Amino acid sequence: MRPCTIEGCEQPLRARGWCATHWARWRKHGDPLATLRPTYGLGKDPIAHRAATARYRERHRDQIRASGRAYSAAHRAESKAWKRAAKQADPARWRAVGRGYYLANREAIRARIDAWHAAHPERTRGYVRNRRARLRGDPQVITPAEWRVVLVAYQHRCAYCGARGRLEQEHVIPVSRGGRHSIHNVVPACRSCNARKATGAPLRPVALVLL
Repeated sequence: MRPCTIEGCEQPLRARGWCATHWARWRKHGDPLATLRPTYGLGKDPIAHRAATARYRERHRDQIRASGRAYSAAHRAESKAWKRAAKQADPARWRAVGRGYYLANREAIRARIDAWHAAHPERTRGYVRNRRARLRGDPQVITPAEWRVVLVAYQHRCAYCGARGRLEQEHVIPVSRGGRHSIHNVVPACRSCNARKATGAPLRPVALVLL
């Protein structure tokens, strides 16, 4: 028998040049390519379908989040692999998502971090000791005069967000990953940007003007 005339469909013909599936869709929707269920009352309008999906997710937000957390707990390795792949594919989007979440939940995040430090004082002191040891083992240092030169070069602004105020020495290549503690690897950063970058890649490309 001849196949269905719909491109990519290999099912045999039934009526009007279509297979049974596309013929049934034509009878229900008036279009053999329609895929939305008519019980939704949305026909084949993708905009209306997305709006209905958004309303559903808003009404059942807690249940959906609980289901997602349960799945992640049961498939921890797969979830971590998926997140790593997604972040590598679109890092800018994930940085924006993370920044938005932080701004919306800043106080709760800070309280959670403070609680962790209070509950794990030995590990916190260990992190501090390790970092200080790495800095002491680097023969290069940044003198106060050199730090002032860096601040002037960046106009006393954060190298990532441009904010003024209290600025910290931020290592573009983290010390824990082999970066040097010198003016050739340091830019000024506000507390927020420095904490967000941590030991990761720069939040945005920066010009090390003192190279």
